[in-house]
Amino acid sequence: MFGNDHELTLTIEGSCPGKIATYTATAPQAPGMILHGTLILTEQKPPAPEPPGQMPAFNPDKLPKLPKRAR
Repeated sequence: MFGNDHELTLTIEGSCPGKIATYTATAPQAPGMILHGTLILTEQKPPAPEPPGQMPAFNPDKLPKLPKRAR
């Protein structure tokens, strides 16, 4: 970014009023060069809760039956 393959000391100033932070950075090794950036906090969703027990095996015979229609 600063065109320097050696160590770099960054001075960073910024703010984070919530989940989005903005900053400006400079380095004495690259006078006149300024880095502006934005960081956005992302959070992983919590894992879905496990079912409270083993699910019974599917049995189609236990499904409700439709009434027979007269023809």
